[in-house]
Amino acid sequence: MFDLDLLLRDATTGHEVRRESLPAHVAERLIADTHASGVLAGVLPNDGAPIRVDGFSLETGDGPARLRVEVGMGETSFQKLYSHAVLRDDAEVIIARLLQTKAIEKGTYTFTPASRTATSTVGGRIRLRPAPRRPGRLPGGSLVERGVREPRACRHPAIVLPRRQAQALVSQARASEVEVGASLMVETFLVEEPVPCRLGLRVLEVVELAHGTAGTETHLRITPEALAAVGARETEARRAGGLAHSHPFGRKLEPGADPRFLSSEDKAVATGWYWQPHHIQLIVDPRFTDPEDAIAAYAWVDAALVRVCLYLTEG
Repeated sequence: MFDLDLLLRDATTGHEVRRESLPAHVAERLIADTHASGVLAGVLPNDGAPIRVDGFSLETGDGPARLRVEVGMGETSFQKLYSHAVLRDDAEVIIARLLQTKAIEKGTYTFTPASRTATSTVGGRIRLRPAPRRPGRLPGGSLVERGVREPRACRHPAIVLPRRQAQALVSQARASEVEVGASLMVETFLVEEPVPCRLGLRVLEVVELAHGTAGTETHLRITPEALAAVGARETEARRAGGLAHSHPFGRKLEPGADPRFLSSEDKAVATGWYWQPHHIQLIVDPRFTDPEDAIAAYAWVDAALVRVCLYLTEG
């Protein structure tokens, strides 16, 4: 039902270059985002009941392909339409892998979703079983009570990062000459203030991961054991909320370049492991001491990774 390919074409000639199977978590991300959108809009009940998938279809008319997702809970349903651009991060991850294995040549490519075909390749991709579609109930919560003086009218989830946790991330990054990372334990809640996006999350704890690297300062090695240890700490009030890591590029950067970006490898981790609506990615630039300058945040907005603002609080 959810089997999709990614069709790559040469941007200059328009010729088809490759078809690759999209991993199962792509569809699960769209389903989770559709459900969250329905709950935040007040259409679907906020009771934590299992999500029912009522429809998942690829529409290919005269224009670009689109994905239509419909989910339901009880007698209520909610649907959402996604453009092909929602797969941009997935396409970047796939193209980076194909370039690394020299399955395709360097160039400029366009991408679009397509129905699964028998000739689709799987390659060496690890297949992961999707998590159960039971998101849990979102308790109500106030941004002001969590230290936010003036809530902003932002379309993305409200990310509350206490300064003590932010400073811990900066201190960890500045104490090492190689890339280091931490998992984020968060509290998720339904924002009580009248903001455009009512999904809120507050970082409760910064859990440092293993400091091993893949041999260079730009490749943090996160072991399965480290991720499993973080998952064991989850409760109803504390959830794994994403990943923070440093980019210690130092003088390797071009003048004026910003190291607080998501590389294709960062996006592979985000799309493969941290794709729920409440998951975030924090990038730390160890050249700075103040969290306002050092930390950049990325969140899922309409199932696509977007750089967003965050609230640094004193609480």
